Amino acid sequence: MDGAKPDVVIIGAGVVGAACALALARERLDVLILDGEFPGGGTTAAAMGHLVVMDDSPAQLALTVYSRGLWDEMADAMPSDCEYEVRGTLWIAEGDSELAAAAAKQRVYACQGVSSSVVDEAELARLEPALRRGLAGALFVPGDAVLYPPNAARWLVARAVEHGAVLRERCAAEEIGPGWVRVRSESGGVATISTGAVV
Repeated sequence: MDGAKPDVVIIGAGVVGAACALALARERLDVLILDGEFPGGGTTAAAMGHLVVMDDSPAQLALTVYSRGLWDEMADAMPSDCEYEVRGTLWIAEGDSELAAAAAKQRVYACQGVSSSVVDEAELARLEPALRRGLAGALFVPGDAVLYPPNAARWLVARAVEHGAVLRERCAAEEIGPGWVRVRSESGGVATISTGAVV
């Protein structure tokens, strides 16, 4: 490691770290991205890649609506290997009580401007013909999307680097303190990096 002191050190070049790196680099901060292996590995490689609005709390709903919107804004710029596709989500209702819950969820989504609709058994069978018959229906959220997280992370990292971020692969963070990170390189070398903040 050189003696430069980055504004921010980001530990992990998965999809979350990569997105943070791009956002910070766009703000002209000096960003160093560290990953023990390589971008898009680890947890991101095991992720489903479902970009979905969730409503377990008002804060979660607001955050996921905002997040899904950001992905949608980037969709045209993403390369095809990110496999971004707006496929929608079906929240399946087995019986009448779950269908009532789906209708309640639809009202909550509507208050946040999220398009959704409650579909009956026949429409559910048309939308997802592989499901068993006899289900009451579902809540259909057409704006939810999917993507391939490892390639999305790599693309975000590449864009962050284009904006001035520095990537260090096979460089694992071993310890974090106030204003510093101790790292070990693939060769076994240990260094301490001073920084303004750690993500």
